[in-house]
Amino acid sequence: MRIIGVTGGVGSGKSRVLDYLSGRCGAVIVRLDDLGREVMKKGAEAYDDVIAVFGPEVVGPDGEFDRAAIANLMLGDSDIKKRLEAAVFPSIRARVERLIRENGKEGTPLLVIESAILVESGYKAVCDEVWYIYADIDTRVARLRSSRGYNDYRIYNTMINQLTEGEFRENADYIIDNSGDFRATAEAADKRLAVLGLI
Repeated sequence: MRIIGVTGGVGSGKSRVLDYLSGRCGAVIVRLDDLGREVMKKGAEAYDDVIAVFGPEVVGPDGEFDRAAIANLMLGDSDIKKRLEAAVFPSIRARVERLIRENGKEGTPLLVIESAILVESGYKAVCDEVWYIYADIDTRVARLRSSRGYNDYRIYNTMINQLTEGEFRENADYIIDNSGDFRATAEAADKRLAVLGLI
């Protein structure tokens, strides 16, 4: 089984690339953000640890976390962000390792691990290669405004807490420009998949 890490800044269009890889060659997609939400659910591995970071005021009437409230608390506060990561990262890592073992046994040809913080959180070491999904800043800002409704403050604070373009490029084995027509993105993905013998 081959493991590809997919990373890139917020608004770069990673999700569309993941959907393409899933449809094109049956890749199993592992989104670290999704796993983070799962381990924070009531009764899950990191639930109590997250309450220890934020306190019970971020818990809604249903016992689940108010993710918007957590996001607001984290904006511009690197210390609380680090504490949250320390609370959830070990549980996420355990789930990723289990998924790798299970898919390896099942003969899955390609498993893709996606995260904007793939490199910082140590997943480069478990990937055979890392793809950087690039998009120019204007395109990213427009996407975040239209698809997620982010205001400029949230966009700025999210972007400054991620790797710079230079750092993303330094840590990538393959770079795809996803700024324009997705057909060009698909062609770039196919080019690499063919080299790897996956299509």
